[in-house]
Amino acid sequence: MSWDVVLFNSTEKINDLETLNKQALKPADFGKKLKAHFKSIEEEEQFRIIEVEDGNIEYEYSDQPANNLLLSLDGEPALFALVEFAKKNKFQIYDASLESMLNLDKPHVNGYKDYVADVKEDMKKED
Repeated sequence: MSWDVVLFNSTEKINDLETLNKQALKPADFGKKLKAHFKSIEEEEQFRIIEVEDGNIEYEYSDQPANNLLLSLDGEPALFALVEFAKKNKFQIYDASLESMLNLDKPHVNGYKDYVADVKEDMKKED
């Protein structure tokens, strides 16, 4: 199972996207920072796959700085690896499946488990 998250580089804490101060968003070279942080990155033209134990992180590569980056996570270890990266670089993470910002100090209280529960609930609705 995979789900999407967005990394943000902001000078202000983002509480939710509705109240996001776009003036506080600052460009970052996400590709360069990801490559420096993660040692195992598979490169396919403009697409990158970061392999972590029992999971992976996928994203579209650009050499242009941006204030956000969409990534697809596969497995809970991918979430924790990305949280570690975000904390080190003072980035923030938005979880598209939960429609909320992640608590980087307590990633176990949100993210993957809630995502799995949502998927199971959706699958019940389809039956």
